[in-house]
Amino acid sequence: MSQAQPAPQRCPKCAADLLHVERSGQVLELCPACRGMWLDPGELTTILELYRRLDPAGGTASGLRCVRGGEELREVVFPGTDLRVDVCPDCHGIWLEAGVLELLQQNVAAVVPKPEKTLEERARELLTQAERAENQRFRCPKCGAKLWHIAREGNVVEVCSDCEGMWFDASELTVLLGVYRRLSTDAGTPCGARCVRCAAELRSVRFPGSDVTVDACPDCRGTFLDRGEFEQLKAHVAHLVESEHPDLNDRADLILDELDAASQERARCPKCQGRWERVREGGVGLERCNGCRGTWLDSGDLTRALGVSRRIRAKAQGEYTELPCIRCPDQELIELPYPGTDVEIDICPDCRGVFLDEGELERLRAAVRA
Repeated sequence: MSQAQPAPQRCPKCAADLLHVERSGQVLELCPACRGMWLDPGELTTILELYRRLDPAGGTASGLRCVRGGEELREVVFPGTDLRVDVCPDCHGIWLEAGVLELLQQNVAAVVPKPEKTLEERARELLTQAERAENQRFRCPKCGAKLWHIAREGNVVEVCSDCEGMWFDASELTVLLGVYRRLSTDAGTPCGARCVRCAAELRSVRFPGSDVTVDACPDCRGTFLDRGEFEQLKAHVAHLVESEHPDLNDRADLILDELDAASQERARCPKCQGRWERVREGGVGLERCNGCRGTWLDSGDLTRALGVSRRIRAKAQGEYTELPCIRCPDQELIELPYPGTDVEIDICPDCRGVFLDEGELERLRAAVRA
């Protein structure tokens, strides 16, 4: 793919100018308004590290137009998941709604076929793990001292009582650092230390984009950091946007935070005009009214909060309310049931932000799990 940035294109969803964001030398187009993303052919495969043939001929007309040639996009189900994406039948570019990329990344582990182990191999592994479990469990992989459970920024991690190294279970390091990095243990070197959870041999790998070497488990994806390395990584992440090749998520978050800053400053609750309090639930940032306790979720945040993606056709199925969108004050919210439930939500037809009355987020979570 050429490194030259193309001329500005328009979002197929809301017609805003797409922003060009770099990730590892690739140029992707991100919408600052509805937060959707346009991917040219091959880019989704690169990001997910997985190829799946998307057949637009088997899809349905979406009403959206291709960023490149203007062809009508076709809505198809991404194979192996229940997630819907929009594909151009001509250039095979892909449009992803806000939040769908993250859900696709979460589904990849389940989609990728894994070679079956023989019964003998599995039995040998289980016996080996059982023999080591008594001695290894909650012991430091480096020095063998006891690990203590310590609460750190709302998460429980294990800290060695002797060498002060830290053990992070899968995804805990991502949550605490606030940034995702894929640790490729295949490229690492065996370090001789054993995983706290599954006793597999840890592999030393360089944390991408930094000079810090960490020890990662190739099986359960846990990570061990020597004393002081967590602080080094925190400092590295704080200056990530200044690095030569910041990745898509970091650059996108920075851009969107800057674009939202002014509107968040002046926004008031559409129901009672109360002020917003920023909170974080289940890894998702949202705003809660300190008056009526309603909740505002920006485009894509409801998808992340529920863990499912449902296509909401607001203009076709809902009715306009007199409530103004807190991001687009000239636009009224539309009331309609969230697909597959009887819970009424208020959604902006332009920026796709959602307002929920008190208790509705919990009702939605219960409904989608049923």
